Amino acid sequence: MINVEYLKEELRINGYKNTEIAKATGVTPSMITKILNGSKSPGLELSIKLIKTLNLDSRKFLNLDS
Repeated sequence: MINVEYLKEELRINGYKNTEIAKATGVTPSMITKILNGSKSPGLELSIKLIKTLNLDSRKFLNLDS
């Protein structure tokens, strides 16, 4: 399970809109919304795209920090 709160915070801090992220990662804005509200979890490919596109800390994104 990903760290949705971390993802939301990074989107907010950087001023990204769901539509911009969707376009950059090749998914629908609806899919981004579902990820952000916790009803869907991104697969490996989309997770990698989100990490690269948003320059996320992969350990935080993937909840690997202890």
